[in-house]
Amino acid sequence: MQIRGAIGAIVMVVAACTGPPSGSPTPTPGAQPATAAPTPTDFIAEAAEGAWRPRPLPAPRGFADRVDLTCRAAEPAIGERTRVVVDLRGEGRLILIFADSTAAFACYAAADATLASEVTAFPLEVPTEPIGETEIDVLR
Repeated sequence: MQIRGAIGAIVMVVAACTGPPSGSPTPTPGAQPATAAPTPTDFIAEAAEGAWRPRPLPAPRGFADRVDLTCRAAEPAIGERTRVVVDLRGEGRLILIFADSTAAFACYAAADATLASEVTAFPLEVPTEPIGETEIDVLR
């Protein structure tokens, strides 16, 4: 019995010593915990759902990966072609361009698209020779 009493006393002392360090603020009952500052990815995700903008937003690494897979499922001819453009301008929409030296495809999708039926993917005409600045057009 003396051993149990000694162990109990040690546990109580250790528990008393593991509280907040002296000088640390004591949480106020009912206070809200501090929120972390928004990350650049948080900003981009929020802006992606916001109003359309004339200049694209920089899409963070991995931002369009799920939509990339959805576009590939919608248009199997995309195959293993490299995703060369992620155009993110707001209103929750993305335009992805996939291309190699033989073919190119565009895919229009909502940023949260997960089903092939939710995207529009189609082949693009690939020029056979270099084009000049006056021949560049905007996808519509």
